[in-house]
Amino acid sequence: MQKITYTKINSSKKLALLKNKYTINPPKTLVLELPSPRETCPMACLHCIHKNVEKSSYAELSHDEIVKLLKEGREMGIEFLNIYPHDDEISLEPMHSLAYIKLGYKLGYKVKTVSNGANPNGIKKLLPYLYRIALSVDAVDVKTYSSMRLSKYHKSLLKSMQIVQEYRETHSLYTTALIVVNKETLDNIEQEVKNIYNLNMFDKIKILELLPIGSAKTLKHQALNEKNDLDYLSKLRLDYKAKIDIGTPLWRVRKESQRGCQLGYKDMVIGPHGQLAGCSLLFYLNNLVGNLRAYNTLAEAWTKAFDFFRHKKNFLVTPMCKSCAFYKHDLCWGGCGARAIMFGVDKELERSCSIRSKEESEELYNTYLKSELENTFLIS
Repeated sequence: MQKITYTKINSSKKLALLKNKYTINPPKTLVLELPSPRETCPMACLHCIHKNVEKSSYAELSHDEIVKLLKEGREMGIEFLNIYPHDDEISLEPMHSLAYIKLGYKLGYKVKTVSNGANPNGIKKLLPYLYRIALSVDAVDVKTYSSMRLSKYHKSLLKSMQIVQEYRETHSLYTTALIVVNKETLDNIEQEVKNIYNLNMFDKIKILELLPIGSAKTLKHQALNEKNDLDYLSKLRLDYKAKIDIGTPLWRVRKESQRGCQLGYKDMVIGPHGQLAGCSLLFYLNNLVGNLRAYNTLAEAWTKAFDFFRHKKNFLVTPMCKSCAFYKHDLCWGGCGARAIMFGVDKELERSCSIRSKEESEELYNTYLKSELENTFLIS
């Protein structure tokens, strides 16, 4: 058992005033995957999970619909906007999403986006409107990089990283490095993290596991399907303290009277056809809770469609989970629902949670009750 410190973010006065207007607080982040004019993404990344999304029977969101939902999101009090095209790397020209990034900035969102840095000139255009940029680095070393992406984009990524680093010398910008890891690259991940850490240009390094959906289905044999794989990443996180984050959710709960997974409370994901999903992974799994066009307003969609995730009975869990003290006290509802769909609930419990008995959970729960308020419980 390890205790990981995190910073608790207090709600703004505006959100407090809105609490009475909506049946539940607005989401923290609006995640919007914009329609793209491209048929397919030219990047052809081996680990891409986007390609798993089926075409919707709804038409793509129109310009007016996108503008409307962005405005309504700010009126609700949504603080962050995570925005990018669905079938197109955001830094490739022409940048069809730039107008909406500018609009989000003008409306007062803290705008976030992700890019693989394939177009350095495009990165330059984006930066003035961004609160955060996540660069899909994967590796500084070209050989390791090429195990995930086309090597021809490697030099462009390095140039984009240089542009971001120079921009940060005179501007405020939160930066995240994204590294996708699989069984083939797991042995090299420590060196890659060290290389990226030593660049001293990223506020956070986020390690993402290769997931067996989308294009990555062809690499299913390389998925991190054992607990030892995740334990290794957990150790790496401890070695680098708060600098490292892990996209794979090891079992954790927070001292916030809410379960570790924030489905139905944190993110509102909207697809290019108006699809509604609780998180990006559920969206890529085509696990939807409806369509935006079925509701009169964004607030109504958040209150009604996403209510599914606010009830424990809607989550499939193992008998072990149901006997667990953390489950009984609503601090954990069985871990990551998206990964449970991919790996199965039994396998997901085995690889991401070390609790193996009711008695062990009760002992850990008593320790949790004595822990400090500002700490997060993480079990690996």
